[in-house]
Formats: sequence, C-alpha cells, structure tokens
Amino acid sequence: MSTTASSICAFIAQDHQYVIDRRVISSCDFSLFRRNLIKIIKTLNECEANDTTEISNKLRWLLSEWITTPIPFGKDLSEKIKILGKPEEVAMRWPDIKEAYEVSLIVATRLNQNENPIRLEIRHVIDDLIVSGKKFKIYCHKNARQYFESIMHDLSLDLIDGDYFIHKPKDYRRIEPFDVLIKVGPFGWGSCPDALLTAPRFETAIQFVWSGSRDEPGFGLDPVTGVSIIGENSSDLSLPSENGMSRVIPWELKITQTGEFLPINDEDEFQVFQSINKVDKRTAVLLHIDEQYGILYPFREKILIFNPTADSQNEQIGLHLPGDVSVSGAFLILPIIAPVDFGELHAKDGAYSLIWKKRLSEEIRKDHSGLCKRLFDSGIKLISLFSRLEEWSNPPKTVILAPQKVEHFRILIDHLGIEGHVEGQKQPWWQYAWKEIRRSKGEAISEGRFAQDLLHENSLDILNSLLEEIYEKSKKETDFLIDIPKGRELKGRFRFCRIVDIEWGFRAPDSAFREINDLREFEQWRG
Repeated sequence: MSTTASSICAFIAQDHQYVIDRRVISSCDFSLFRRNLIKIIKTLNECEANDTTEISNKLRWLLSEWITTPIPFGKDLSEKIKILGKPEEVAMRWPDIKEAYEVSLIVATRLNQNENPIRLEIRHVIDDLIVSGKKFKIYCHKNARQYFESIMHDLSLDLIDGDYFIHKPKDYRRIEPFDVLIKVGPFGWGSCPDALLTAPRFETAIQFVWSGSRDEPGFGLDPVTGVSIIGENSSDLSLPSENGMSRVIPWELKITQTGEFLPINDEDEFQVFQSINKVDKRTAVLLHIDEQYGILYPFREKILIFNPTADSQNEQIGLHLPGDVSVSGAFLILPIIAPVDFGELHAKDGAYSLIWKKRLSEEIRKDHSGLCKRLFDSGIKLISLFSRLEEWSNPPKTVILAPQKVEHFRILIDHLGIEGHVEGQKQPWWQYAWKEIRRSKGEAISEGRFAQDLLHENSLDILNSLLEEIYEKSKKETDFLIDIPKGRELKGRFRFCRIVDIEWGFRAPDSAFREINDLREFEQWRG
C-alpha cells in the first residue's frame, strides 16, 4: 500500500534541513579509462558497419554501468572491453582508435589492482549511518543491487531483515519517511523519479558521482511551480533564488571532492551519449517476463493482459497501458498470428532450433576457431563472433538465441550443412527455422502486420472464449501457449508470459519495441 499524500505533506511541513551531500570522486586512471573509451565509442558510432554499432552500444552500456554503480574493479574491467579483439586486429581495422584501445587496456590492468574508490566511500558512509542509528535507503537499478550488497556484507549488515533498497518509482511511493538516501550516479538518468527531490521522504541525499558526471538538466520538475530543481544550463543545485531552484523544497547543496583530479575536466558521458544517439526515441516501459528476459513497449501503447486475480471473469482479459499493469500474477499475451498454418512450426517447442543447435555444438567441438573464421569470411563480420557461437549453441529457453540478421542466419545454416526443404513445404528448411526464431521473440510472422485495432478486437473475442483453458494453464505454468481454434478468422496461437517486474525510465527507437530480448540489451535505452 502506498504512503498517503497527507503523510508526505506532514513530513515536508516539518522543519527539515534538506541537504544533498554530493561526494565527487576522481581517479587519474579511471579518468583516462573513461576518456579513451568515449573516443572509441564516438569513432565506432560514426562507422557504417552494423557490427561496429553493436560494439559501440555494448561499450556504452558497460561504461554507463561503471559510472552509475559501485562495481568492483577487477579482471572483468579489462576482459569486457576486449570485445573489440586483439590490439593488432583493432589497429588494422580501426587505426583511428588503435592508441585509445591500447591505453584503455593498460589502464584497465592498473585499475584491476585497486579497489573502486566509490565502494570505499560508500562503505564508510554506511558504517557511520549504522553507528549513528540512522535509517537509510539505497536507490539503484535492480541489477546493481548485488554490488551494494557485497559492500554491506563486508559490514556484516543483515540483508534479510533490512529493507534497504528502492528500485523503481512504485517502490518509492510505498515507503515511509526515513533519514538518508544513498544514490550512485547523477540524478535524472535512468528510472530515477523527480519525486526524489520534489516530494522527499528523507532529509539528506548522499550522492556519489565520478568527476565530470552531471545531473540531467530539467530533473526535479516541481508539479506545483512547474520549475525544475536542476537548472537547464547547469547540473549544480543552488539556493532558491538561483538557477531555477524550486521554492517548494529548499535543498542545500554540499560538495566534497576526493581523489586525484586531473587538470583536464572529465566529460559527462551521458551528455555525450545523448548527442551521438540521433535516432528518434519514445518513452518506453520494460516488462520482465523472467529473471533474464523482457520486452519493451511504448509508454502509450495498449497491450493484451490476462489477470487471473481480477474481480470478475469479464475483467480478466483486457487491453492495458504497460505502466498500469499490476505484476501480481498478471500475464502478458503475445499474439503469434499468421495468414497460413505452418503445421509443426512451434516456436515454443523449438523443433527446428534443436536440430541446428545440435549441429552447431558439434562443429564448435571439432574446430571452434576454424568455424569462426569461415563464418567471418562468409559475411558474419561480428567482432564477438567466437563467443556468440557458444551463445547460439545453447538450448532454447524463453527465446531462441540466434543471429540477429536473417542473412547471418542463412550463412550459419549453410556452413552447418543443413540443406533441403521441410517435407511437404516449398520454402527452404532454414526459412522455417528463422520463422521459429522470430516467433520465440514475439513477432508476428505474417508478411504484413494486421491493423492493431483489428488484431486486438479479434484477439479479445477469441481469448474470452478460451478463458477456462487459459485459467487452468496459468495455475500450472508461467510461460505457455494457447492455440487458436480452427474456423476462426485469426490463425496461430497466443503466448502467455507471466510478468515478474515492470521498469520505467527508458527511451528507445521503434526497432527496440515488442521483441523479447535479454534484459542486458535494453540497458542502452535507459534515460
């Protein structure tokens, strides 16, 4: 149950001293590391090759994680940037980033030998809060929780009984007032809500940021005055009379700088990412359908939902906005509609994928490097191809892991020696296998999509007629299929996926929507 507005107003009405205690951390090595990664990302983003865009996005996601979470510095720091390949390969393909890549590898090795200074600062702060008996909360993304928990484990803090974390706006609305909020990274980027500063449930926010990182301009929009706490031309908070500071909550800014500061100012990575990402984006909501996979929808697009706990049967199946869905037992319904019946083509069964994945596993065991080279030379020019082959060979689960591009998949099947046609069908075998992959990601396989309103109208009619069968399956399974009965205008089936979590704070292009993917793939669209 959410905290009432009256209790929050009562808290705000008290004579509090609202303070943002900003701890600015700097490290010469980490500054060099960030600066060279930014150069690499910018350069790759300007290339036209598809695989360079993939690598650029991956590096952007990694750098965003490193500057917004207390991640331990260690072997992973240098290993993860090696997705570019060996230095000599990088020098041949991208001579413009040769030096930046070499410096990044050297500095990453040095960073591996030391503790992340933000982790040290957080450990000291939490220790002091425990000693003083202050109640504190940590606002972070769910995936970042493990890094905070490792710090708290060092302090022997009881993580079972303590409710220390806030992961999304809904969590924040439900909590009672406390003393101190801990936040790593700038305010505004990601799913951080304006209410943290416009409707505080705490007196002090301790914010840890790397040098150069700035809060999002316009963050902290006050619903009463229409003024943002963060000025449009400056990331710094100020007194109420300056830089558009809200007069409702008089925040005081306290800045402490620690570490080694270079004479050259660090760049603000999020501002850089925003400037190089010129794709038109829309506000989006991410639905988690298990611990590893999710699907992104436009904020204002209605989706089919089955809620077995609804008050009446007439309300169990309906159209809802993603952000209005309750995760308590609700299922996302994905129509898998085709104008023709493809017989044994069942994406959830994974019949085709079992064949080509088994063949791929055999080829990897025989000659992993040789297969990688042959595929690369044939046109699958992915720098991370060696590790991708291992991923593609894994058995099908929530989705069928496979090449993203149809041409890459065709090349892979050719090299695996799978030829011919499906018995009784005209299209080549690989095309049916490709449609199975598409279906596993929630795509319609018709040549042209049905008009959305017509699809929903027909789907609702069919789904309500199958309600008893749907309800019985939902009691036993969290991911299941329901076939559309013969004789209906729509042909195909519906896939039901239990929603385990909902996240806000995304802006994404149309190409990122309505397709099931690994949750890590969506990190690039935060903010």
